[in-house]
Amino acid sequence: MGKAYFPSHIVDIIPIRLACYDKELRLIWINSYAASIIGKPASELLGRNCCQIWQKCKQPFMRCHMVQAKESGTPQTAEIATPDGRTWLLYAFPETDADGQLLMIYEYGQDITERKRVKELEEEIQAITSHDLKSPAINAVHVAQLLARADNLTDEQHELISELESAGRSMLEIINGTLTLYRIEKGNYKPRIETVKLETIVGEARDMVAALSQSAGIPIDIELKTKSKEEFMIQSEPSLLRTAIINLLKNAVEASPTGERVIVRAIPGPPPLISIMNKGAIPAAIRSQFFNKFVTFGKKGGTGLGAWSARKMIEAQGGTITMYTTEEKGGSTSITIELPSALTSMT
Repeated sequence: MGKAYFPSHIVDIIPIRLACYDKELRLIWINSYAASIIGKPASELLGRNCCQIWQKCKQPFMRCHMVQAKESGTPQTAEIATPDGRTWLLYAFPETDADGQLLMIYEYGQDITERKRVKELEEEIQAITSHDLKSPAINAVHVAQLLARADNLTDEQHELISELESAGRSMLEIINGTLTLYRIEKGNYKPRIETVKLETIVGEARDMVAALSQSAGIPIDIELKTKSKEEFMIQSEPSLLRTAIINLLKNAVEASPTGERVIVRAIPGPPPLISIMNKGAIPAAIRSQFFNKFVTFGKKGGTGLGAWSARKMIEAQGGTITMYTTEEKGGSTSITIELPSALTSMT
């Protein structure tokens, strides 16, 4: 049998599967980590066929990366499950002599069992969210629309039905936003950019936060720095921008001292700018990580997802988002969104 050239003092204990086989696929070297997974010392495994060691079978199956590497003389990779329930991402690297004759095959493997389980769980959650949660919200909207057609309703009943429909639509937007955020994080989302009125988006976002704003006693004021109606038009995906602003408004209201106001200042540009300002400084401990996932401080029930999701949604549209905070006069915070000046910036 050939001789394997692995620097054992480095590779013997690292938590990855490393092995070397001769041209007949018999083991000639294995690191301690891989041997420990099998549950036998390396000395008892030497000389055994790779399929006997890992698959408990006499002959390798056709899609085996080792067989393909032997037959093709080129590196191969495969995702293979073993009888113990593990899933491995495996690589086989053949080594040949000067005449192209196979000498040995090196194998490198990563245990991706947990990664696979997490991926399956994410897909299951996505399926549940897209179907099981959306259905009740859609039904609520439809029921509200049907009730609103009745001709014997009082003004109070009309108002309640309108609130029901609004709540259903709000739930749908949250669910759709969650699914969109999932795709953004996976890197496979392409925004549907269109020409929209900045005033409308900001106004809708404020309306969605109205209940929280009123219960907290923190009014939300909108300041539009514009000279003509044409300047209100921007390039954006409406639902993404609206959801991002909603998340930032919620954060601003929750962080504001009682009796203060949140100000939304919109400047059509170019480039279009939206600033959300509130009293109260962001704690120094989280300032450098403010837009990171799960970052929160001192907020009861806070998830640390609001600012992070806003950043992801703005960046998905080709925009940027920044934060400025100061301790002066009790402290204040300003979050500024800069959007692309034109649709061509996203193509």
